[in-house]
Formats: sequence, C-alpha cells, structure tokens
Amino acid sequence: MKIFNIYQSLVKQNFLEKVLIIGLALRVIVYLFLSPFNNDPHYEIIQHIFYMKEIPLAHQYDQAYHPPLYYIIASLFLNFGNEKAVQFFSFILSSLTLFIIYLTINKLDFIQPISIKIICLLVAAFLPPFVVFGLYISNDTLSYLIGASLFLQIYNYINKPTIINGMFLAVLLGVGLLTKATLIAFIPALIFVLIITNIRKKVPHNKTVLLLCIFLAVSLSIGSYKYIQNTVSLGTPIIHNLDFNPIWAEQQKPTLQGISSFVDFNILKLVETPTVSSSTLHSLPLLFYGTFWYEYIPESSFRGNLTNLSKVGSLIYVIALIPTMLIFLGLMRILSSLPSLQDCTSLEGSVYKKNIFEWSAL
Repeated sequence: MKIFNIYQSLVKQNFLEKVLIIGLALRVIVYLFLSPFNNDPHYEIIQHIFYMKEIPLAHQYDQAYHPPLYYIIASLFLNFGNEKAVQFFSFILSSLTLFIIYLTINKLDFIQPISIKIICLLVAAFLPPFVVFGLYISNDTLSYLIGASLFLQIYNYINKPTIINGMFLAVLLGVGLLTKATLIAFIPALIFVLIITNIRKKVPHNKTVLLLCIFLAVSLSIGSYKYIQNTVSLGTPIIHNLDFNPIWAEQQKPTLQGISSFVDFNILKLVETPTVSSSTLHSLPLLFYGTFWYEYIPESSFRGNLTNLSKVGSLIYVIALIPTMLIFLGLMRILSSLPSLQDCTSLEGSVYKKNIFEWSAL
C-alpha cells in the first residue's frame, strides 16, 4: 500500500509538470494567432522610445503615464522586426510567469494534497483573460511576471529571512514600480512581512526601522523614475490618463447607479450575453466576474462570442461558478485565521509560515 501511495504521488507530480507544459504550448498557439494589440495603444510608446531615444512624458500618449521599463525593453525587439517581434517579448514574459507560478505552487508545502496544487496550476495555465492579456503588447505582461516573482520571493524570505532575501525582495519591488504603478499595492504587504518576521526573530525595534528604511530606499531608488519625471514635468508624482479627461471616459458616464451597481450578482445576465451589454453595464460584481473569467470587453482578434462559438462565454461563466466558490471559501478560511496572528512569535513553524504567506498574499 505504501509503495502504491508513493507511485500515485509520483504520477500526480508528473501531471503537475504536464499541466505546465500544456499551458506553455497553449501560449505558443495563442501567440501565433493573436493580434499583438488590445484596446490600449501601448505600441506607440515603444515606437517613440525606439525612434526618438527618449521616454515620453505622461501627457504625450494615452498610455504614457505608465512607468517605462516594459517599453524600454520591448523597444529593443523592434530591431528584429515589427509588432509581432515585440509581441514575442510578451510571449517570453508570459511563459516565464507561468513557470514562476508553477515553482511557487510546487514549493508551497501547505497546499495539500497535490491534487489541489494541480487545480491551482490549471487555473493559471488556462484562465482565458490571463493567457490572452499576457500575450498583448502591454506592460501587463511584465507586471504579471514581477508580481508572480514577488509571491515566490515572499515565501523564500519567510522561510529564510536573510539580508540577501530581503534585498532581493526590495529589488523586485523596485523593478515592479518601474513597470506599473499597480505594484505600489505590494508595499504595505511587504512591510507587513518584514515587520512580522523581525518580531518573530526578536530583532530590536530600532534595527527593524533601519531595515525598513533600507528596504524602501532600495525599492524607491530603482522604481521612482516615472514619479520623479511626473513631478518635474507636471507637478504631481502619480498621473493617470483619466486625469486628462479622455473622450472615452466621458462616454462611459454614468456607470454607477447607486446601491444596485454593487449588489447585482445575477450571473444569468452574463450567461445570456457574455460580453458587455446594457443589462450588465452598471453592475460592478458582473464586471469583475466577467473580466476575470472571459473576454467581457471585446479586445482581441478572437471573437468566439460573435461566431458559431457564441456559447463558449456562457459555458465558461457557468463552469466558473465552481472555482469562484472555492476561491471565496479560501478567502473566508484565511480571514478566519486572523486570531492566530495575535501571537505570531509563538506559532509553530509551519503554521506561522502558512499564515504569514497567506495574509501577505491576501
């Protein structure tokens, strides 16, 4: 019986690797047929950097408010061809992101049994918007990779809280800030991890404060370029294209219609009309559900909802109710672990690592 259990474990372990391989193969196929562009004109920034040898100001292009790292690296690929060559850079990033997620899932020993690891990787490998948005010419692709790498490094730091692991965490955050301002949201989570870890190690408070200052100094020195440029040129560090009152934003008003926009969970509306429609336009829950699981806002050259595959979106929305419920139950379980953090210094090692990782991830 013990030999059989070991054999079964090895089979499942190999299956985890097969999911990774199939997920990578799917990205190859999608890359070959997917248009390089979505609704956001990122390519013009890459062309500007390539031809003008300068980083545009936030108000020069629709997407120029973003930090520049993705666009700088992507511009190098114009030496090898046109937009499809640049899109190949996104393909590389998407493949690396899936591999990092695979490594993270594989390392998280508190995700048990291995069948749960397989389910987690299946979501990352085949989630339609994650696959497609990872393959556009867009800074999303690099931000996905950095975000996934941060989760892996958080786990590495919790397991081995050395100065090297802490500085690597700071460098990753800095690179993230140089890619997309969304990564600012990681700052409080990482500070939480550093503080809790130092409390557990009984590090004096003054040394903890010094460590946090060094951590932020490293991150901000790497990632602050766009925020400094914005301050110098436009007088404020953080700028969004909505600040310039674009026509498309005016055309979307008014979207919120009171409390009903926050409590409309009628998934049947999405099943009936998989993409944005008058029946779902004013519901935030349906917006989040629709964009997470399917191409709710038509962007790509894949138009399944407009062809004889029109029921694909409807089917996905129905099937997605199951993993959505599992995600919700997982959220509730993590929230229920809050009391154990009150005495983080005395938690048993594996429980401590599990709780701190889950809370920082949340």
